[in-house]
Amino acid sequence: MTVNGSVYLLVVSDPFSKWIQAMPIPNKKPETVAAAFLRHFIAVFGIPQTIVSDNGPEFTAKAFQGLVHQYGMEHRRTTPYHPQGNGAVERQNQTLVNMLARYVKKGGTDWDSYAPVLCFAYNTSIHPVTRTTPFELLYGRTPRTPIEREIIRQLPSQYVDQPTYAQQLARQTEQAWRKVVEALEDESARMKQQFDQRKHVQKAHVTVGDLVLRRVDAYRKGEYHKFQAPMLSFSMSREEPKSGYI
Repeated sequence: MTVNGSVYLLVVSDPFSKWIQAMPIPNKKPETVAAAFLRHFIAVFGIPQTIVSDNGPEFTAKAFQGLVHQYGMEHRRTTPYHPQGNGAVERQNQTLVNMLARYVKKGGTDWDSYAPVLCFAYNTSIHPVTRTTPFELLYGRTPRTPIEREIIRQLPSQYVDQPTYAQQLARQTEQAWRKVVEALEDESARMKQQFDQRKHVQKAHVTVGDLVLRRVDAYRKGEYHKFQAPMLSFSMSREEPKSGYI
């Protein structure tokens, strides 16, 4: 726990722009998570059309689901026990954790004070996939940073009226978004090719009622993997097109 009472970090990521928003929270109660998402994301950026999360109880409870239904959002959940289903977010989270680890004091009592600044650093850095910064894709302009502030002082001022600026911003944003769409499509194709080369992709032929095996990754204290079957057998009840099988 930090000196401000923060224990967890709720991270929201936009898969298009790669923007991340990190919100320190004192606990993972559904009410806490829903309130943080409302105050620090929806109230700032607007209502997302679709949100994707894991199957944590903070996202499946009535408090968070009530927020989802109240604002007309579609809530998709990743396949249980398969974090790779939201791999991009997992990688962003790991990057943010590594950044925080470089700045926090011994004992980790001040990490929440660095979270906003480090998010700004991430969002103003060029992403290797989109080849631009999340900030520019979200706001349509480059951010003012301490370095750019010094450079701008040496440049002549160029002012335009509001209508002209709006037109320029719309044109530049559209051009940037088109490039990002192409970049994301290329990255998706590249990742699929790498996956197919590593493994022979075979479609699982599973029907309702079949017995399937589920890997057990968590073991009770005192139990050893060699003394316990690594898989458990379950009967499949139905197929979920968006997340797999249940």
